[in-house]
Amino acid sequence: MPLLETLLRSSCLNPHDRAEVTRLVSNAEFLLAKSPRSLRVAAAKRALDTARETGDTELLLKALLEYARTCKVLGDEDGFLKRDVKRKTH
Repeated sequence: MPLLETLLRSSCLNPHDRAEVTRLVSNAEFLLAKSPRSLRVAAAKRALDTARETGDTELLLKALLEYARTCKVLGDEDGFLKRDVKRKTH
């Protein structure tokens, strides 16, 4: 976690790499299971938002799966139902 947090503070990451590191932070929060439930869900949501900003389909898919897994395991049914997580349509 300290290494990942240092990477996130770095200004040398491009958007793709920042999204990947953000997802890894979310995964680490999930695996460590030391953080409060709300922080783990927030980390997964942050990873999803960061991946969405890149426009990279593979990163977005990984982040969506991470978010879904976190919400399911933590019993956050609202996480699945929130409008901001669903694909936006015009």
